[in-house]
Amino acid sequence: MLMSLPVELIMAIVRGLEGDVEGLRTVALTCRDLLPIAREELFAVINVRAVEEGYMQVHLQHVVEVRTGRAVSPTAEEHRLLSGLPLRTLPKLRALGFVCLSPIFYIRLTPGLFSALGQLTSVTTLTLSRPSFLHLWHAQSVICALPNLSRLGLREPVFESFSLPLTYDGPLSRRFAATATRRPQLAFLSLAPAEDGAGEEIAAWVGQGPSGRTLATLVVPYHAVRPHVVLREFGPSVVRLSMPLRAPDGVYDRYLAEYSGLETLTVVLEAYSASAGPWHLLGPLMEHGVCAEALRVLRVDVRVEYGMDLCGALDWAALDRVNDALDEARYAGVGRVEVVVQWREGLGWDPEDGVRETVVENVRARLYGPAQAGKLLARVHKVKEVSVCVQRRSRVLTRRDSTRTRFPYDELWA
Repeated sequence: MLMSLPVELIMAIVRGLEGDVEGLRTVALTCRDLLPIAREELFAVINVRAVEEGYMQVHLQHVVEVRTGRAVSPTAEEHRLLSGLPLRTLPKLRALGFVCLSPIFYIRLTPGLFSALGQLTSVTTLTLSRPSFLHLWHAQSVICALPNLSRLGLREPVFESFSLPLTYDGPLSRRFAATATRRPQLAFLSLAPAEDGAGEEIAAWVGQGPSGRTLATLVVPYHAVRPHVVLREFGPSVVRLSMPLRAPDGVYDRYLAEYSGLETLTVVLEAYSASAGPWHLLGPLMEHGVCAEALRVLRVDVRVEYGMDLCGALDWAALDRVNDALDEARYAGVGRVEVVVQWREGLGWDPEDGVRETVVENVRARLYGPAQAGKLLARVHKVKEVSVCVQRRSRVLTRRDSTRTRFPYDELWA
């Protein structure tokens, strides 16, 4: 019965399990006809250590992203595997991810690895989670190593000083000098700055280059503590923006008014009962902080980090102000308003029966303008945590730090 459906529909259903390795394995084992469809997603993302495994050779044709990280293997092994990626057997490779590696991984990057990265002309996406650089030139050399980069994700980059002997200093110094004037031409940037100034410097470096004219999607992840240092470097070219409300009064008004081409705005907030301050910015932001003439979609994403009275997760007075703001003529083009309240499965908590429905009803009552116009979508749900990366046989299904809404590594791409 299932296989009587159009193949395109079945593929769309299976893609809904993207990143859920356990779920995809179950689909693959269901029947022979579903196996090739499930393999497309099951082997889309692998750890670099799986490349050498014999059982993986016939599946490398499905690989879209190669990740390396957690410093499980010595740095030299990570470098060797990345330098020797079998490009002929990776025809769909489009992305690289360096996840939570030891600082030494970045400090001891070899000229051979830089040369190998320069040969990856099919790779357009690079994700660096908590990278450690010596300085901005060092970050430039890594980012610009990929010749056709158009999508970049950076989570909490830092500049660090090291006292260990720098045997690589000569080769890397020459590369620093060679890339000092180069800047990527990005269509997508996700940047979560850390407390130090590395993220701020990198944002300025990217924004003052070609990306200032070509960047269409900007994501400042939920966990970012200084979103304004990223927002101020971009503007009219951005069509889709996702950002947390965390900064002091006035910061968002000052920068978002420059985003004249903005069509989709996602505002991410912590639950009101856990952090009330940012909710006080939501009303003023919508009233005079957003350049709304081109806006088509507004999304308010509320994150619940611990068990609580779910009705206290939203500031209802702030939603009243949002409703009034959306009634202004400049918001006439908005065709969809979404309010999403979500929490992790790992919390081990669920609201009492009926509370979800009550929250949805209250959202519709407060945002009655969009609701009556048929523009409002309100959702309250739990987020399933999944494994997302195929590794060596002895380590399959060990990474459980990502979820269907991109916590925390994949949140860079939300």
